[in-house]
Amino acid sequence: MSSIIKQLSSDVIDKIAAGEVIERPASVVKELVENSIDAGASKVSVFVEKGGHQTICVVDDGFGMNANDLDQCYKRHATSKMSVPSDLFNITSLGFRGEALSSISAVSVMSIETRARGDKNGMKLEVEAGIVKYQGSVGHAEGSSVTVKNLFYNTPARRKFLKKVETESKHISRVIINLAAAYPNIAFVLEHNERQVMHLLKSTPRERAADLLGVAEGDLTWIDAEQEGIHIKCALCCDVSKIKGKGRQYIVVRKRPIFSRRMIDAIYNGCGNFLSEDAHPGFLFWLDLDPNKIDVNVHPTKKEIRIENEIEVAKFISDTVRGAIVPSDVKAFKINLAKESKLNQEDSARGKRLESIADSFNKPTYNDKDQTTFGTSLGESLTDIQNEFILEDKADDPQSRSDLEKEVSETVWTEKNIWQSYGSFILVPLRHGLLVIDQNAAHERVLYERAMKLNSVEEKYRQELLIPLVLKLSREDYEAAMIFTDALDEIGFSVKPFGELTLAIDSIPIGISHWEDGNLFRTIVNDLASENEAETLGDMREALARAFSKRACIAADIELKDEETRQIFKDLMACKDPFFTPDGVPVITRLVRSDLERLLGRL
Repeated sequence: MSSIIKQLSSDVIDKIAAGEVIERPASVVKELVENSIDAGASKVSVFVEKGGHQTICVVDDGFGMNANDLDQCYKRHATSKMSVPSDLFNITSLGFRGEALSSISAVSVMSIETRARGDKNGMKLEVEAGIVKYQGSVGHAEGSSVTVKNLFYNTPARRKFLKKVETESKHISRVIINLAAAYPNIAFVLEHNERQVMHLLKSTPRERAADLLGVAEGDLTWIDAEQEGIHIKCALCCDVSKIKGKGRQYIVVRKRPIFSRRMIDAIYNGCGNFLSEDAHPGFLFWLDLDPNKIDVNVHPTKKEIRIENEIEVAKFISDTVRGAIVPSDVKAFKINLAKESKLNQEDSARGKRLESIADSFNKPTYNDKDQTTFGTSLGESLTDIQNEFILEDKADDPQSRSDLEKEVSETVWTEKNIWQSYGSFILVPLRHGLLVIDQNAAHERVLYERAMKLNSVEEKYRQELLIPLVLKLSREDYEAAMIFTDALDEIGFSVKPFGELTLAIDSIPIGISHWEDGNLFRTIVNDLASENEAETLGDMREALARAFSKRACIAADIELKDEETRQIFKDLMACKDPFFTPDGVPVITRLVRSDLERLLGRL
């Protein structure tokens, strides 16, 4: 038997290494910008064409490279950051493995122009698929510029899996924002297709935190504490009217942006009961400690790190945050008192609604001749009901399902026989029972199916604003709004840029009951900014439809006018799937006559 194990060629090895480091265009941007930061740059500019599919160019004013360094920089494991194994436990730079330029040049056409500080002339290097094509002199300012074209051109399988331009652009923006959080003393510029989408000036940590979180400095709680060699700084905002979702949370450890579930949980634990169940804080958190207590070499792209005594560090974080936002027992007492007052108000309002419902039973009934019908179309729209298993009478019995389909399809819905109960449910009588519809879930289903239609929204569902509403957004929310501009317009939101991180909204979908001067729009785009799975056009529409329907639907405990109740029911019956929300929550259930008789002791 001949041998089957062979040594891989350097070409194959380089492509494998590139696959571990370079996942997508954003990976290239991350590696190049980190190199610029390690080179002492005070300003880093990133220019991208077609989401990085076509071109990525990173320009800095760092200390540059001389001819010898340029000749070594693109080779595997060539680095200025370390030389002996012990250096792995004292990493003070962002890069250290010497893999970035080698991995990038193996799967692209890469050119580097650079001039070291103090040198009179610059140098240029062109590398294609790891092979040097040109090396010589060039005029260049002090610093470096690296241009990457045709990423993955020689690995078609990888290039095929690149996502939409908008999606890749969103990932690139996140890379820049995360690095900007770690380095407020550096200016960052990002341009996409010759349009500037980000310009961050050099600033103080507080100014950078306010900018990235999209709030005023006065809205931030500033934390600065040190204990046994652990130093933490944090800019925290718990104002739920300004922070929507989890999209504005940044963690930096020794100037390295990372993801740490334990640290995030520690901050949430510190906030404790001062956040409602569905609220999230915004924060920019910096942690500094002995580099010997950190292992940054545990993830191929350095997204995660390992910290010695991480449990103790998390406890210190949690205790410090709690002490900062709860400075005294008096504040806690006032908050509890406010909560108790709110509960009393809700109980009072609930009592009034019950009294109103009780009075309604004393009103005279209507004669059949006074009733108007929606017509037979509603009955016909339910003829293909397939989800009767949510109804609770013998759901597994085919005969029972058949009888119910027949009963519902033959029912003539009448306006006077549709009521609202408890401000939360819609009640509709059947011949042998009662349909009970969740008002909130029903409206969510209606809005979702309307948003999922492929054509532009009908004008009857669009409401023009007399005066355009101008909103300033966080950077990630602004980018999300720009990416989803066309899709937003199709559901009724007409938006256009109106200055730095600012949008003007000319129209909104009609029938929104809690617009709240744009807070609804902020919440929707924040959901979109936090969406990581929307990679195709269909995924993006789905993400928008879900965010819009969940946020814009009528809430529970809202009293509706009779015509509003009937319209929701009519729209629900016209839905393709009226029985479930997009998340699979039941919309409709049924009480049969025997259930009512059993409750009243007749059986």
